[in-house]
Amino acid sequence: MCWGWIDSTLTSLDDDRRLLLMTRRKPRSTWSQLNKQRVQRLQEAGRIRRAGMAAIETAKANGWWSILDDVDQLVEPDDLAAALDAVPDARRHWDRFPPSARKQMLWWVKSAVKDQTRARRITTIVTKAKTGTRAAD
Repeated sequence: MCWGWIDSTLTSLDDDRRLLLMTRRKPRSTWSQLNKQRVQRLQEAGRIRRAGMAAIETAKANGWWSILDDVDQLVEPDDLAAALDAVPDARRHWDRFPPSARKQMLWWVKSAVKDQTRARRITTIVTKAKTGTRAAD
């Protein structure tokens, strides 16, 4: 993060070696609450470099710095909440899903570009939640 890069999940190559992909952050890269906390600690320690600050400023300017805030806080958008409330079994299951599953589905809804895609995703979530199945493809 100091240099505006992001790492992938660590994977095993063999019994002795691991792989970690490091790439430059894209302008539309999301910033989780944990990453923003890390950035704050790095800034306080004076470790953020010019390239890292540029990535942060780009994300703040284009809205991608805060795009996950509602998702991280498990805030249900009004249209999803209304759809879940309209189907009691879906609401009951949704409320019992672990936070990680709800975050994934909330991001799936939030990341829809078109209104009809968002509506279709909400319908899928409610339909699957009704039977206790988690959705988000």
